[in-house]
Amino acid sequence: PALAQPAPPSDSPGLAIGPAVVGSGAPADTVVLNVGGKEAVEVLLSTLRLFKDSRLERMFADGWEVRLPRDRAGRVFVDSPPDVFLPIVDLLRECHFAQDASASGDPQAELAA
Repeated sequence: PALAQPAPPSDSPGLAIGPAVVGSGAPADTVVLNVGGKEAVEVLLSTLRLFKDSRLERMFADGWEVRLPRDRAGRVFVDSPPDVFLPIVDLLRECHFAQDASASGDPQAELAA
């Protein structure tokens, strides 16, 4: 979704506290990213950390909640054009799905990957 909504006041829901954005409905194991100021995307932290020693894995390592820049709504700001970053997220999701399917031993899930 586009990021056209106004920023919430500093005392309203939507502020980042802990691993998720409070008021976003995001589970604690996900993060809401503001990509390039144009797109908001919710991603599993395990997806962003999928490849050990990758830049994303290092970015979202312990302490990311206080280290990474935020927009006025409390979302982690990724300074990248959405048309560049979002395909990377999609690829990571596919890799994560394939890894989960392989670990579960579900042949149908493996075929879908």
